[in-house]
Amino acid sequence: MKHKTNLVIILLLVFCSGCQKGEVKTYSWKFSDCGENWALCLLYPEEENKMYSLKEPIKVAVLDSGVNTDLSVFKDMNVESYSAIDGENPDIDDFGHGTAIAGLISYPYYLNRDKGVNIKLLNVKVLNDKGGGKVEDIVKGIEWSIKQDADIINMSFGFQKDNPKLKSAIDLAIENNITIISSAGNNIGLSTDYPAAYKDVISISSINKDMKRDNLTSKGKVDFVSPGVNLAVFKPDGTKDVASGTSLATALATGIVANLMTREQFERPEEVKQYLTKNAIPLGEKKAENSYGLGLIRYDK
Repeated sequence: MKHKTNLVIILLLVFCSGCQKGEVKTYSWKFSDCGENWALCLLYPEEENKMYSLKEPIKVAVLDSGVNTDLSVFKDMNVESYSAIDGENPDIDDFGHGTAIAGLISYPYYLNRDKGVNIKLLNVKVLNDKGGGKVEDIVKGIEWSIKQDADIINMSFGFQKDNPKLKSAIDLAIENNITIISSAGNNIGLSTDYPAAYKDVISISSINKDMKRDNLTSKGKVDFVSPGVNLAVFKPDGTKDVASGTSLATALATGIVANLMTREQFERPEEVKQYLTKNAIPLGEKKAENSYGLGLIRYDK
């Protein structure tokens, strides 16, 4: 029997699918606007964040739909691109999701670029222009990230069914001391998506401006929460969009972890989770772990 490997990956985010690659800059993040940029002000309460410039960069692999690396937010940033999908250009993002995710991950770099923050973006295209993908391509993306000595892999997508090939690739990455951060999913209270459901993957759910759980988010194996409702993001043409979802919350969490890695000497992924656990801000009622996990991730000087 022929095995079906094509997975429809639910992202539950609305972006224009026809945006073309461009070089315009029509939007930027500012601490001065904590209304529109509420997530930025919440996660980075001190505008001046102490950063460290390392000889070796913190490498963040973004497995997604590609990234329009021409945008100003990635200007002067060290970027390396790879497509796990044959014949696809990783620097063209027709779906728009990968560009939004990479932009949010780049918060620390963008806001501290004059301080020489050493973060390298690994742009790994594993999703097509409809937001779907194959397990084989995702596995290829993970394997490529391992070869590049990635420190973090961000996977802002998920699906309800487990897959042994994906699990093996995830395990291999963790054995190579790569921290994997993935979105819990937008399943209206159903169980956490894979790969976030795996024990050693840091799973992220989303909260709104009032620090309450987004009703669309999954429940179950949730490690931490991060802002994920009505966030300003970049579209592939450089203009602004407003979107919601655990995908975005995950990207912000990844940005914080990358920021922390510039100063903390983490040897193993479990040490990252231990640090986040120690510094998380508890939210929700008692026994709310399946909704809020261990609490809100926030950058702490």
